[in-house]
Amino acid sequence: MSDSLRFTLFANLAATTKLERQVTVPELAELIERTRARSKEGLPLLKLAIFGDSPQIASGCLRHDANVRYVTGAEGDYDGEAMPFCEAVAHVRAAGVQAILYTSASHTSEKPRWRVLAPFYGQMWPGGRANMVGRLNAVLGGVLADESWRLSQAFYFGRAGNAPFQIAVVDGRHIDTLQGLAEQPRAERDYSFVGTAAECTEPTTDGIEALRYALKRILTAPCGEQEKTLNGMSYLIGRRIGAGQLPPEFALRILLREAARMVNYNPARPWRPEEVKRKVWRAIARGRQRPWASLAEIMRELDAAEWEALRHG
Repeated sequence: MSDSLRFTLFANLAATTKLERQVTVPELAELIERTRARSKEGLPLLKLAIFGDSPQIASGCLRHDANVRYVTGAEGDYDGEAMPFCEAVAHVRAAGVQAILYTSASHTSEKPRWRVLAPFYGQMWPGGRANMVGRLNAVLGGVLADESWRLSQAFYFGRAGNAPFQIAVVDGRHIDTLQGLAEQPRAERDYSFVGTAAECTEPTTDGIEALRYALKRILTAPCGEQEKTLNGMSYLIGRRIGAGQLPPEFALRILLREAARMVNYNPARPWRPEEVKRKVWRAIARGRQRPWASLAEIMRELDAAEWEALRHG
């Protein structure tokens, strides 16, 4: 495993600057292991790809699909909180795939989350990456998250605060050279109910901040305010989707996952998953029809009458 690997580092999600590196696989594993920050947001991101110098006009972000020149490996993200890290390592080792696996900032032994990096033998045109992620997904039993297939998606790496951290380097052959590996593409999901949003394959910095704000409001909503808050914040995210700041499947998956953790103040009437799903879907679909213009405008519209109409409309 002495082959060198080219990749790109970004200091943060804004990705207005980039740093290209070329190291061996063990050296990359060492870099991941010794990188530390107080929180996930303070960690850098990496991408097994080389980018051009054409930023998005509005944001200045260099990390977008049209700016990917070629890819040098496949990344996989797992947040299903069921497959232990050691099991993932065992799957990759059994398949004979060269890879680095490491846990993410939100990983715990009870709710495992991890990432896998599988280098290519050489560089590849961007169009070939999805098939390689499909191979990696098949090796791992079809558990990879949708983000794994996003062409320009970069991933945080390193240790965040006191969160438990594990890393493993698996010896083997490059995933693009192994013969007989099956492919398992990502599951197709129907998001047509949110309508056609502005083109967005990657969440923007503003979109991520809006999503964090919405999740915090939803999870800390007091008794008697939960339904109003869930509707309002889902509507807010719908407007961000409509403005092209958040990919719909990305925002929906995270909103539904986190909304399921709302406190049940009334044990006799707990929040039911289908009830939460219905409210989130309906509010997002309505919000998408009115793309975000400004935060001040949105806040003026978040009045009790509108949410009453939203709940009973």
